[in-house]
Amino acid sequence: MKGEFLQKNTERFDNKALDAFVNDLEQYDKEHSEGTWFGRSMGTALLEGMSDKTINEEGEIKMDEGLEKLQKEIQKNLTIDDLENRYNPTLNKLGLNLESPNKLGNFDENEIYALGSIKINIENKEKYLSFLKSLEQEKLSGTQKKILKMTVEKISDQIQNEYNLEEDDERLLELFSGVREIVAEYERLGMSKEVAQFKDYIEYANSGYFREYILAKNRGIFKPVGEGWSLSTYQEDSSYDNYVSRWEREVFDTLDKVRKNPNAKEFYNKILQYAKECIAFSENDPKLEKYEKRGTSGDVKYVTSVRKGIAEVKKKLFQIAEL
Repeated sequence: MKGEFLQKNTERFDNKALDAFVNDLEQYDKEHSEGTWFGRSMGTALLEGMSDKTINEEGEIKMDEGLEKLQKEIQKNLTIDDLENRYNPTLNKLGLNLESPNKLGNFDENEIYALGSIKINIENKEKYLSFLKSLEQEKLSGTQKKILKMTVEKISDQIQNEYNLEEDDERLLELFSGVREIVAEYERLGMSKEVAQFKDYIEYANSGYFREYILAKNRGIFKPVGEGWSLSTYQEDSSYDNYVSRWEREVFDTLDKVRKNPNAKEFYNKILQYAKECIAFSENDPKLEKYEKRGTSGDVKYVTSVRKGIAEVKKKLFQIAEL
């Protein structure tokens, strides 16, 4: 019976249309990426420098052939209207909708020139769940895996950076009304890793401090201590002023905001403990010790300056009591 249900639901989705849809989403993201636009800007600047612009009989400036070709390529950029017009039936069946990173464009009020990745929202959770339930782990195609992964990755990024957490954002409400079922379906399909972030969202939303969690996450709280560019490693490339100001903005201001939520006491203490672990690493950072041993005047000046910042931050940090 279950197999019949899955087969019927699978037939509702046009796999060829889904393949084309995913390919065009990837193409949009590539065409509108910062890397692509940087390359085009460099190419335009180079061609303009080499170009011998001429004026035709009508007094109009004739564009160099290379520039004209580049401009024609840009005009071929996919837009959100292209995607919606081509894939409206697919979007409707999936229960998804699309948003441009900037429909008015980043350069000239033209969506052809929008900079950034296409956004995906769950518009109808029941339809999206129906799509998920139509899939079987053993028969997942590469395209199906791509759209499942792409959807949750983009939504997770939008929750952190785009959705309005202060008001009743309809996109967020629609997502959270069905997020448990969505997570369960992803896990059934062997994609637990892809929705691990969503499980965190459920935990913090139920605990009553979801906004505070997103704030802390966006400010780099809880990044692995001693790894990458994070709170625990800012001293490796920072002046005294920059070091202290980062801690003020990313830790002390965050603690002040989290403290205001009576439901977030445990979370507040967790941030405080993490910050103490970071400052302990900063004090004993092997890279600072390496600079000290090298002993050049520049190294000594740098290390002295940043250690002053570390000491001030530590003093302030350990004056803060847990809630």
